Amino acid sequence: MDPRIREQELFWLKSRGMCPYDLLSFPGSSIWIAKAGWKNQKQWMAWIVKQFIFYWIALSIKFHETEIIIISHHKFCGAYKWWHGELEGEKEEEQQKADMRTAMLRIKQNFPQIRKLILVWGELEDEEGKEIVFKEIEMPE
Repeated sequence: MDPRIREQELFWLKSRGMCPYDLLSFPGSSIWIAKAGWKNQKQWMAWIVKQFIFYWIALSIKFHETEIIIISHHKFCGAYKWWHGELEGEKEEEQQKADMRTAMLRIKQNFPQIRKLILVWGELEDEEGKEIVFKEIEMPE
């Protein structure tokens, strides 16, 4: 989704033999799955987006027999700034990784046919995204 990192993300996917692929991209990615609820307008909006995301995952499984899902997040995410305000230092990364964990669990619950979920963190060296390093995140099952 983020035009700052598209080329580098595609290179990362190709270097791991993950092309071709179905792309479902949303700003903030996991925030919509992790924060969905009914308490306020943001949670209600997240619930709607989560339904859309889950619908597209289901279509990808049905039509392309998708078995692997990659959830990718990156530093300096505008969606997280919008949701939480400024997150200082490592708090942004910690919050995003917590949401990735929650999203991973909810996807597994709803789509047992997914055999592997890969979580990826993009460490932008600058806000323009000229330099980025992608790292797979080890998450407990």
